[in-house]
Amino acid sequence: MIFVVYEDEDYFKQIIELEIKKVAKSLKIDVEIVFAETTDEVLEYNKSEEVIVNIIDIEYDDNLDAGIVTAKSVRDKFMGNYILFFTSHIEKTYEVLNSFIEPLAYIYKGDPNFSAIFEDAIQKIVKIQNSKGRQDKIIFSNKDGDKLFVIIDEIHFITTNLFRQKYLDIYLYDNVLEVKGSLKDLNKYSDTLVQISRSTLVNKNKIRNIVKDENPKNKIIITKLKDKELEKNCVLTPKFKSNLT
Repeated sequence: MIFVVYEDEDYFKQIIELEIKKVAKSLKIDVEIVFAETTDEVLEYNKSEEVIVNIIDIEYDDNLDAGIVTAKSVRDKFMGNYILFFTSHIEKTYEVLNSFIEPLAYIYKGDPNFSAIFEDAIQKIVKIQNSKGRQDKIIFSNKDGDKLFVIIDEIHFITTNLFRQKYLDIYLYDNVLEVKGSLKDLNKYSDTLVQISRSTLVNKNKIRNIVKDENPKNKIIITKLKDKELEKNCVLTPKFKSNLT
């Protein structure tokens, strides 16, 4: 879990760091703490495939709207990442509530119960993550090096690319993404990704039917793609049949 802290006062940076370490010890979780000085730095840290918790001060360098602008940018680009507001400006609560940022918590710096509120927010995050069965998205790169954030629930199946070594084809409902990578250890990102052949992983939540293949030893898994012709690429081989039981 990475904590991205957007706070300009050294005193409060130290307080936040101490609180994070205290909660991490209490909950027995591994954490990394980074400090960002600009919106661009915050967004860059949010690209990580780790669980990201943004702790954002609404006022930064005397700009009363800097934190809200930064939080909106995070929410627009990284829907699944977490945001906690840590601020002296309790009067900004209404604006935050009407900005569609959806922070997990709004922590007032002067609140005597600050520590308890902070720990409660982190406990909620841990509980949410545990209920997700590890991650909810995977970061890939395309052939141009651009980052692609793929939501696991939207994946139907993944195969090795027939024409490029160390490339994969990710089958979504109405699209196929060609990305860099290998199947090895890819199913570690979610319990829902199951290996069904040496060259294929399937999202078990997308399985709708299993039918005969031209090869009598194999089966075709139907996941209800928009282009039904592509279903033939999701092949279950005998060696991996037990993975679906």
